[in-house]
Amino acid sequence: MRKLVAGPLTLEYSEGSLWNISNGSEEVIRRIYLVFQDINWTSRPFIIKDEIWEVADRSFSAKIKAQGSHDAKDLSVQLEITGSESGEITYGFSASTAVSFMRNRLGLCLLHPVAGLAGRDCELTKADGAERSGCNS
Repeated sequence: MRKLVAGPLTLEYSEGSLWNISNGSEEVIRRIYLVFQDINWTSRPFIIKDEIWEVADRSFSAKIKAQGSHDAKDLSVQLEITGSESGEITYGFSASTAVSFMRNRLGLCLLHPVAGLAGRDCELTKADGAERSGCNS
């Protein structure tokens, strides 16, 4: 695991995933990662081909090239991950393939820690900018 800092946040990186994002002693996000599940809902790993990192004391950026495996072996993926001094983390990807493949899920997953968050209110901002409060249901 590579230890990283983004302003007040600490976190770890491994194989395309961000882990244990914490603000002080409070874990705020357990994991952010790219997921591919085949037609049987089997999770298939991505193979990291190249990583280019710029790491400072309180910020970082990474450009990562990866390739799908098994059913999606022709899928090329580019991840861009940044952590700023203000504590903002971005995790985005683009992918392309010239060959069709079956899948049940391809996208980003964000896992929240259960301890201390279960049952608490939250605010949700959708891609269109619409906000919703009290999302504990």
